[in-house]
Amino acid sequence: MKLAKDVDFKPDLHYFAQASLSIGNDGVNYATVSHGNGSGDIVNPSGMDGFVEFPRGSNRFLSGEIFNFIPFHPIYS
Repeated sequence: MKLAKDVDFKPDLHYFAQASLSIGNDGVNYATVSHGNGSGDIVNPSGMDGFVEFPRGSNRFLSGEIFNFIPFHPIYS
């Protein structure tokens, strides 16, 4: 999934960030990351479509880069 906006994440950790999906003017799916408020977000991921997986070893992920996306529900039906 392509990132819609740059994401900064300082700790050198493998990071699963909640994200919502949208379709750009180019017809491509984009993920917009929403930094959560703690473990309760996993229980109630309102408005989110899934997780974007960011590998450790970087603290800046740029818009347009492609990352794994793990959906909460079927994306297409």
